[in-house]
Amino acid sequence: PAVARYTNRNGSIRARTGHFRAGTYAPDKAGNTRWLCVDFDGAGHSDPLADPQQAAVLTVSAFSEQGIPAWLERSGGGKGWHVWVFFSQPTPAKLVRQLAHRLVPANLPLAQQRGVAMPARNRGVEVFPKQDKLSKASQLGNLVWLPFFYGAPDGANQFYRLESGDLVVFQPEVFETVSLEQLESTLARLS
Repeated sequence: PAVARYTNRNGSIRARTGHFRAGTYAPDKAGNTRWLCVDFDGAGHSDPLADPQQAAVLTVSAFSEQGIPAWLERSGGGKGWHVWVFFSQPTPAKLVRQLAHRLVPANLPLAQQRGVAMPARNRGVEVFPKQDKLSKASQLGNLVWLPFFYGAPDGANQFYRLESGDLVVFQPEVFETVSLEQLESTLARLS
């Protein structure tokens, strides 16, 4: 268990002990991020993909083909998937988002319209950070839940990798990161 301390409206500091779900916001005030998360929505979302697992695996493969290490995580609800990319330094969200939009498959079928390809960038797939920089209306960016949530259903919020064509749970010891130079070089090749 962890201890969380927070301040309420009256300025009183409170503490709670227990298991907590942690999230993070991006981009920062300078328009930078240290991570990319592509969220492939499964059942229970307004526009679930017909096969979010396959969409996520295809995306990991696309990143891998470009030499970009990507990490596959089953989402907290256990019905969707996340693909994570981590950066070695604060990196412009604009470039990070460009990378995602170039490597995520463009047409993925939605569950309720099985077999009908819909643009993935508009439905069934979310790219975080969702904006290049903060606006006056959005002072925090968008929240993404971090992996390793204690209360997740069995198999959720865990990392997976392909072994002999099967997805198997594994515990990463280190997350390989991407440098700004590597990102810029990859974007130049993809242009």
